[in-house]
Amino acid sequence: MSIKSLQVIRRFSRDAWGGAETVLWNSAQRLVKKGCHTEILSTSALWKEGLEHRDDVAISHFPYSYMRWGLPDEQKLKLDLKGGDPYSWAMFKYIKSHKCDILHCHSMERVARQTKLAAKLMKIPYVITMHGIHFMADEEKMELEETLRGSVNYGWMMDTVVGGRRYLNQASGILCSSYDQYDTMKRRFPNKLVQFLPNGVNTKKFCASPERKQQFVNKYRIDPNAKVILCVSRIDYIKNQDILVEMTRVLKARGDNVHLVIMGNVTSPHYIERVKRKIVQYGLERDVTIIQGLSNDDPDLVNAYAAADCFVLPSIQEPFGIVCLEAWASGIPVIASRVGGLERLITD
Repeated sequence: MSIKSLQVIRRFSRDAWGGAETVLWNSAQRLVKKGCHTEILSTSALWKEGLEHRDDVAISHFPYSYMRWGLPDEQKLKLDLKGGDPYSWAMFKYIKSHKCDILHCHSMERVARQTKLAAKLMKIPYVITMHGIHFMADEEKMELEETLRGSVNYGWMMDTVVGGRRYLNQASGILCSSYDQYDTMKRRFPNKLVQFLPNGVNTKKFCASPERKQQFVNKYRIDPNAKVILCVSRIDYIKNQDILVEMTRVLKARGDNVHLVIMGNVTSPHYIERVKRKIVQYGLERDVTIIQGLSNDDPDLVNAYAAADCFVLPSIQEPFGIVCLEAWASGIPVIASRVGGLERLITD
C-alpha cells in the first residue's frame, strides 16, 4: 500500500529557486519513483495560481495574503522574495478536502501553523523539515522594517484562531538538513522523533564536459584562458557575494587572469545593487559576470559548473550547502566559509 503525502511550502517558483525548493523537488521525484503519491502545495508567490504537472508531480499554487492593511504591491513583492509570512486559506481548504496519510511541511510560522491545524482536524500526523537558520544582517532588518512601515498587521486575529507557534512541539517528527539543527532539536525535544537527513543531488545531471564548458564561455564572452571562479546561491546578504568581488580585485591586482561568475536568484534587491556598485568602483565590469533568475533546469546552471575551475561559497551562515554537492558532482574543488553545516560537510 503506497503512502499519500501532501508537501506544503511557502513558495515554489522556478523564478526564485533555492535550497529548500531543490530538496523538496528531489524528494518529491524520489517518492513518485518509489510508487508513493505526493503533491506539492504552495502559495502563488512569484508564480501564477493554479495546477501544473512536472515530471509526474502535481504542483498547486494558491492565493495568499500577508494580512496587512495598506501594503502596496511593490512591498508585497519584496515579502514574496524574502521575509514574507502568509496565510493561504485556499491551500488550507484544499488540504482538508484531500484525503492523505501524512502532511509534510517545509516552512515555518504561519504556513506551519496552518499545516498543524489541518493535521489536527484530519487526525493525521505531520512532519516538518527545517531548511534554514533564521539569520538577518542589520541591513536586512532595516529593509524588512521599511517594507512593513505604513501597513497595519491584522493577521494577529487569525494567529489567535489558528493557534500559537507550538508547531514544532506538536509535530510527529522533525527532519534537519543541518547537523547543528539536529543537535539543537534533539536537545530541545528529547522524546520526539528528530532525524538528521542531509541533502543530496542527482550526480548524473552535473557531469561536466568540454562541450558544456565551451557553450558557457562563448555565451557569456568569458576569456577562454581565464580561471573561472563560480558561486551559485541566492544573491543575498547572508550569502556574502560582495567579498568575492573584493577577492577578484586582489587577484587581478597581482596579475592573475581570473573571471568571477555569480549565479543565483535575487532575494535582496538592495544587496545586488551594492555588489554591482562595488564591481564598477573597482573597474571589474569585464571580469565579473552576474547571472540572475535562472530556473533549476536551465542548462546554463550545469554548463557553469562545467566551465568553472573552482567553486566558492562565502556564506555568513549556511545550514547545509547543497551547491557544494553540485560542484563536487561536476568534479571541481570547493572553498567555503567555516560556518553552519559546511563545517561538517567539508573536510579541510
